Amino acid sequence: MRDNDVWVATADATGEPCLVPLAFWWDGGAVWLATRDTNPTGRNLCSSGRVRLAFGHIRDVALVHGTARMLTREELPAEVGDACAAKDGWDPRKDHPSYVFFHVTPQVLQAWGTVSEMAGRTLMRDGEWLPRPGLHPAAALRAHRSRRPPHRRRRVRHPPISQDFPS
Repeated sequence: MRDNDVWVATADATGEPCLVPLAFWWDGGAVWLATRDTNPTGRNLCSSGRVRLAFGHIRDVALVHGTARMLTREELPAEVGDACAAKDGWDPRKDHPSYVFFHVTPQVLQAWGTVSEMAGRTLMRDGEWLPRPGLHPAAALRAHRSRRPPHRRRRVRHPPISQDFPS
């Protein structure tokens, strides 16, 4: 994925929402985030493990519903920390000690655009790609986006779904 940041939506136990942009790294199967365990997003992820991520722009969004698992900097695989730091030029492992990492496993993936694109927008459910006969999941996302009227099509910079996605 080429975006630098992702919108991260969480909620506390009372349902109070929290929406923030965070840097991320996509490893081909999961999204990695880093934030302080003392801020609302970190607390919400630690307590519920539920998250929604929005990649892209308002009329061209990939929405991921996922489950998050917290790892301390000591538990984080070195190659993941190195990849996160290389992508964004910032290494949370060298920042404030309250920074922790979250491994987000996608459960549902939806492509959002305009009303005419709503049919067939769910591409993954319960962590499994929905059948699109003869289509690799990345091709399914491209096919969904190609249903846009020609005047609404644009070059998509996000989130080019990795060919490493399971088929």
